[in-house]
Amino acid sequence: MSFNIFSREDREIVYAVEASPFFWRQKAEELKFAAEILWPISENRQSVILKAIEENRELDLNAVDPDIFSIFLSLLGSSTEALFKGTIIKNNPQYVSGGKLPSKLTKHNLIKLAEMANLTLSSDEKIFCKQAHQAMVVDGRYPVPKAMRSPAYSSEIGGHCKDVF
Repeated sequence: MSFNIFSREDREIVYAVEASPFFWRQKAEELKFAAEILWPISENRQSVILKAIEENRELDLNAVDPDIFSIFLSLLGSSTEALFKGTIIKNNPQYVSGGKLPSKLTKHNLIKLAEMANLTLSSDEKIFCKQAHQAMVVDGRYPVPKAMRSPAYSSEIGGHCKDVF
C-alpha cells in the first residue's frame, strides 16, 4: 500500500519546478564539474603514452592510469544534453505538463536536441555531439557496442573535444 500526503496536482507542480531550465542548468554544471575532475587524469595518461611513443620505448599500460576518456566525454555529453533540454523547455514550457516529459525529450541524440533548441552548431560542435552521444550511450558504460560500427570521430577534431565543449 502506498501512502502519499501530496495530491497529484501538488506532485505535478513540484515536478514542473524540478523540470525548469534552472535545474537543467544546475545539473549541466554538476556534470561539467565532475568531468573537469577527470580531465587531468585523462590528459596525463595521454602525455605518458605519447612520450613513450616519441622516445620509441615500450610502455606497460598497466603502469599508467586507467583510460577514463570515454567517461570524461560521457559526462560532457550529459552536461550538453542537460543544457539543450533546459533550452528546449525554456522555449516550450508546455513540454512539462501532466507530471512527465514528452518522449522527444527522453532521447539523447545531441544533434537532434540542438535542432529542437533552435541552436546552430559548427562542424566541430556537430562532431563533438556525435562523439559525446557515442560515449553517453555506449563507450562510457560498456566495453563494446551492440553491433560492429565504423571508427569513432575523435580524429576529426584532433582530440580537442574539451575545447569544443
